[in-house]
Formats: sequence, C-alpha cells, structure tokens
Amino acid sequence: MEAGSVSFIYLIVEDGTRLEEQGEFILEEEYYYFKFRDNDELREKVMAKIDFLKQQNQQIIIRLHKKVRKVLLGTRKFCSITTKVDGVSDSGCELAYSLFYTDSLKNAARFAQGDEVELDYYDYGNDYLAKAMEMM
Repeated sequence: MEAGSVSFIYLIVEDGTRLEEQGEFILEEEYYYFKFRDNDELREKVMAKIDFLKQQNQQIIIRLHKKVRKVLLGTRKFCSITTKVDGVSDSGCELAYSLFYTDSLKNAARFAQGDEVELDYYDYGNDYLAKAMEMM
C-alpha cells in the first residue's frame, strides 16, 4: 500500500462581503493523508474528499475573529510519503495547513490550479499565539 498527501486550496470569504469588495484574498492550503493501492484508488478517494469538502462551502465559521466561509477552489499538488507517519492511520485525515494572502482573485485561482504565483505567507506571529493561549 502506498501513501501520500494531497493539498486542497480554499478561498476564505468574509461573510456578507462580495469578492469585489475584499481588499485581500486569504487562501488556506490543507494537506490530507491518503493510503491507496494504485492511482485509481487515490483518484477515487480524493474525489470523495472533494465532494465532502464542497458540501462544507456554505458553512459559516469564525476565523481570525471574523465570520467567514471556506470555499474549496481545488487541489494543487500530491506528495508521496515513503516513511511511516506516526499518529496518522486514517486515510483522508488532515496533516497540516498554511495560510497565504494575495491582493488578486486571479492569483488565488491560479495558485489553486498549481500555477506559480507570488503570495504572501500569513505569519501568525507572537501576538496571535499569545491570544490563542489566552483562549485555552
């Protein structure tokens, strides 16, 4: 059995705001772990995950102190995993995520398609970590 991760790209949309009104576009890249026997099984599992995640597109969540929706734009890349990942046994579980931002919706869409674009990495910084620790 083989294993790998697939990155899924989301656009973070502020609730009640039209895309044209947003000054910046926040992207979240989530990496999910998959076990598979062959490419057909991997494709089937990824498509099932896409179907599940698209159902979540309309849910309102709180992110960075704002009401937002995460809209799935697509998958960007696959990485083969050749070593055992400790603590991860379920295919389809999330491994990690990163946040980026851009001032262009076009760049957001191109990034989701796997194109090389210039983005800024969203650095939470010490203030964010301090606030998160206060909430715990």
